[in-house]
Amino acid sequence: MGRRSAIRVGQPNAVRRSTHRWLVAIVGTVAMMALLAALVPASVSADASTGSITGTVYGPDGTPAVGLLVSAQRFPDTSVYESTNTGADGTYTLSGLAPGTYLMAVRDSYGVLPSGYVSGAGLTPLGPLASVVTVGWTSTQVSVHIPAGHTISGTVTAGGSPLPGIYLYVCGALDGGLAATQVVYCGHVTTAADGTYSVAVLPGAYTVASYDGTDTYPYTFYSATGATLSGAAATVLSVTSADIGGVDVALAAAPSYGGAIGGTVADDTASPLSGINVSACPTAAPASCYSATTGADGTYTVNSLPPGSYTVTFADPTNAHAAGFYGPVGFAATLAGAAPVAVVASVVSGIAVQLPVGYLVQGTVTGPAGAPLAGIVVAPCASPACAALAPNTGADGSYSLDLAPGSYVFHFTEWSGTDLSGYYSTAGLANAAHATPVTVGAANLTGLNVVLHGITASIGAGITKKGPFGSGHTIVTRNHGYVTLRVAVGKAFAGSSVQFQVAKRGTTGAWTAYETLTSRAVGADGYAYYSVRPVGWMSFRAGVRDPVVSAEQIAGGLGDVVVFSGAVVTRGL
Repeated sequence: MGRRSAIRVGQPNAVRRSTHRWLVAIVGTVAMMALLAALVPASVSADASTGSITGTVYGPDGTPAVGLLVSAQRFPDTSVYESTNTGADGTYTLSGLAPGTYLMAVRDSYGVLPSGYVSGAGLTPLGPLASVVTVGWTSTQVSVHIPAGHTISGTVTAGGSPLPGIYLYVCGALDGGLAATQVVYCGHVTTAADGTYSVAVLPGAYTVASYDGTDTYPYTFYSATGATLSGAAATVLSVTSADIGGVDVALAAAPSYGGAIGGTVADDTASPLSGINVSACPTAAPASCYSATTGADGTYTVNSLPPGSYTVTFADPTNAHAAGFYGPVGFAATLAGAAPVAVVASVVSGIAVQLPVGYLVQGTVTGPAGAPLAGIVVAPCASPACAALAPNTGADGSYSLDLAPGSYVFHFTEWSGTDLSGYYSTAGLANAAHATPVTVGAANLTGLNVVLHGITASIGAGITKKGPFGSGHTIVTRNHGYVTLRVAVGKAFAGSSVQFQVAKRGTTGAWTAYETLTSRAVGADGYAYYSVRPVGWMSFRAGVRDPVVSAEQIAGGLGDVVVFSGAVVTRGL
């Protein structure tokens, strides 16, 4: 029987990840630059290398909310997660946070109070309406007032008998008008001894799903016409001004699927290869795969596959042969050349490949100060727009790839937004247009090292203070004149575009959401320029996009540079 596993298959800019800590459902491309809502940090932190978030959580009646889980998770990369519970006075502190952007959430594990992302309205189940909190080397103050809500309740059964201990996930349902960032929050509770549950929610649209931790029953969604295994068929519940009861879920045992993929794996002389790891990954959700291992005769069968389309991958754990995919004529070195295999309800046989001799490509990824960078996704591609098997760098920043002979460009994805993502070139980190092709096949390659770096910004004439993005510095102008933001990206990124965003602070002290402005090209000198005439307090952010892979955001750069225009300085460094 096939073993369910996880394998990292996808484009360099779309490597799938999963986390169960927040129950965050990401169902589309995350377009961060279109929605960021900012909270400008204030006060002083005692730790120069990390920041913190502190505040108080209040219930709908204005009294401190005790024992609620407050979380901060790095976004969009999810590499950092911290949580704590509110104290007897409703206060909390999330410390040790690396500088960057975070989504915050508040959850009542008992379902008495609504849960969700922190937003300007208190809480929201929808990512596009959440506040993205910027953490620098300071203590950021974020207090939360939970609005009043209503409840969704029901009973979970199997064969007519109530089921205790079943997890119920109540997730905000997406509105087509909020599709720029399709991220939702899922509150959850556990069914009681009589199978009942009740979850407090805010007004909005929701879906309900159940999960059995014993895997006796599959992940099942509520539908008004009966339980369904398809999220697309789930009934969307509209919560407006009243509670909704009777949201009952009847579970059935997990189905047994008869689909399978089988074939043989051999070397380039047609001799069978044993011990080769074979994975069949749904093309629609490649993070969730089914696997098998070839026998002594080189044969394999990946069993228990639900109907659908699959990408089949092969990897030699000894590194003697190149890893790759099943393609139209056998072996394919990259996902771009893979051929999907359609499975219905029987065995699809004859999925055979001959693995060529593999050559190791090894190197190290470091930051600008020379420190090794762990968790960097390294993807070898036959062209800048292709996809490939993509491992992560280890704790020492090293990586090792086992590749078939050919010409590749190598992409490095840095998820935190601290540094640029980009391609290997002899001139250093580069965009796709300046990537250096590397020929693999004559011998193993070592020393393919890359140094990642971030973007910095400075301001033109007429200022008294300036600092890099993310430093928390304030820039003050005196005469209401124009200022020019100069963003240093690097000469190897010439032709990329820098997208500037601006937020303004009104007379009430509240900041507007960041808005995307017209992009500016990176010139041959490695800089992009943007001129603006500040009106009151204005905060700027910038992100970089690749000219060849236009949909790929190769840099977050989501720090703040705050500009104030006026005769009196009211905010300093």
